[in-house]
Amino acid sequence: MEESLLGDQLITLEKLVDELIKDEPQEDVIQAMMAETGIPYCEDPVDRINRVLRALHFSGSDKAIK
Repeated sequence: MEESLLGDQLITLEKLVDELIKDEPQEDVIQAMMAETGIPYCEDPVDRINRVLRALHFSGSDKAIK
């Protein structure tokens, strides 16, 4: 079950990256996916992509984003 949750979160994170790199990303979609993955939302696009990439890097480990 835990593997399934990690797999689902990884898919959501990948979709989030796709949305973030669009020329005109949809803020409501970004906010929803960040909330779904437990990543704190911020308005700065550079900070957002950094947070998401860190989450991708640490997915599957016992480390968390602070």
